[in-house]
Amino acid sequence: MRALRIDTIWRYVFREVISPSFLGLCVYVLVFIMNALFELAELAIKKDLALRTVLTILVLYLPRVLVMTIPMAILLGVLVGIGRLSTDSEVIAMRASGVSYWKVLYPVLCLGIAGWAISSFLLLGVEPGANYKRHEVTSKMMYSTDLRREIKPRVFFEEIPGMLLYADEVHEGGDFLERVFIYQSEEGGKELVTVARRAQIEYDRNNGIARFFLEGGVTHSTTPADSESYQLSTFDTQMIVKEPDESFRLRSTILSRPLPKNYPEQNLSELAHSIARAGSIDHVETRNRVIGHILAIKHERFSLPVACLVFAILGVPLGIMNRRGGKASGFSLSIGISIVYWILYSAGQNLVSQGRLSPHVGLWT
Repeated sequence: MRALRIDTIWRYVFREVISPSFLGLCVYVLVFIMNALFELAELAIKKDLALRTVLTILVLYLPRVLVMTIPMAILLGVLVGIGRLSTDSEVIAMRASGVSYWKVLYPVLCLGIAGWAISSFLLLGVEPGANYKRHEVTSKMMYSTDLRREIKPRVFFEEIPGMLLYADEVHEGGDFLERVFIYQSEEGGKELVTVARRAQIEYDRNNGIARFFLEGGVTHSTTPADSESYQLSTFDTQMIVKEPDESFRLRSTILSRPLPKNYPEQNLSELAHSIARAGSIDHVETRNRVIGHILAIKHERFSLPVACLVFAILGVPLGIMNRRGGKASGFSLSIGISIVYWILYSAGQNLVSQGRLSPHVGLWT
């Protein structure tokens, strides 16, 4: 018990490993979140998202990113910290003074326990709710998007049912168009082709109605089945109104109800109920796949935090042996070990999700 006491050596070793661990956590989080940042930036421009919405989605990504990066950061901190002590022969000096390797391991083990506790809290208490909230935000964003922001110059736009739109120039995010071509198909087989000098679009996200105010153009209308139905008309101003289609009404209905939770959005009790429901599936292969997928999610919430303890313990002997490598070698070694770990972990998780491997083997071994 005396070795567990927080003394000078404990504090010294802990300071050596906590600083590079925190630095590594910041670097790894930035690397992992960079891809999400690029995707969110593209989505924000395309969908005209408010800054608050973008920041909300980004914050909801953080629990998963932290769970993946905390073990890697602990491994990096231990390798760099213990490696520095070994390079400067301080470990040898400690051993010569009667300090055992166990006393070097205790502060590292405390760091691993802290990482395990934080990761467990995130996986069990924070991430399911964050996943569900991100699902809600994303669904509302996708279903209530402003279609004008998706119109690009000199690209045919087909998102409006029964209409094909082309504009030579697009201004103010799709509000104003120049040199416009519009093709419309109506009930009864009637087809209209309109060419206008410019157009202004008003779109109501709440009811899905789009209004096109056209200036200086001509409309060609015909019914292919009737060869004498062709008409040509010119106009100074004209308004085209497109009512929402059934898909918009369906999306509005979906948004008005609480979204069902996917398996990664469910807590442990909800996952247990999902397993019980999946047990009633008649098809054996489908039942095994569904149960395997749920078990993979459930066991992941306990096995991932354990990586913090494993990496902390593994880093001590590797750091002591890595006397000549320095910090760069510790960083490279931590990256290599992390890559191998995540490859094996992902392979095991996929096999468990397919029902081909026990979760105790695929996610723990």
